[in-house]
Amino acid sequence: MGVGNLSAERSATAADRNGHRKKHVPGFQYMVRLILLGLFMGYIHVMPPSRMVGMGPVYAFIIAYGLFQIFLREMMRNQGMVWHFDRPSIIADLGFAYLAWAVDPSSPSPLMLFMVIIVVGNGIQFGIRAFRLLSFSIVTVAPFVFALRSYVLSYSGSEMTLFILCFVVLFYV
Repeated sequence: MGVGNLSAERSATAADRNGHRKKHVPGFQYMVRLILLGLFMGYIHVMPPSRMVGMGPVYAFIIAYGLFQIFLREMMRNQGMVWHFDRPSIIADLGFAYLAWAVDPSSPSPLMLFMVIIVVGNGIQFGIRAFRLLSFSIVTVAPFVFALRSYVLSYSGSEMTLFILCFVVLFYV
């Protein structure tokens, strides 16, 4: 593939989709994952340490997340993009977004926007089934992360405003 095509390993046609699998694995999606991971790593190194969790577990999660995504990408390249590979990839992305938001020491947390990026990106890539899973996760888990951050870091009205704005953006899309 040429350097200009970042969206797929090869072009996908309607004939590639037989209802069960897509033959292509989008390179752009993995590039976005790497960029978000890099931004997160840079951000946590310039900010003061989090009071929520130590850096050891954060690094362990980042390494596990990266290795898991590499493993899933190879499985998808060999066997096609089937839902039993897509779902774990989406759940790992959400875990990363929640971890990034939870360990962010600033309030309001700009890393809360990782949720929006991950939900919209995966929803566009994998369709309505993925968007339903992502939306359900946001509705059920995000309030717990918000409550935990409010308890440990103290409540912030501006974070609540950003939290509500994230919900509005997600459900508007």
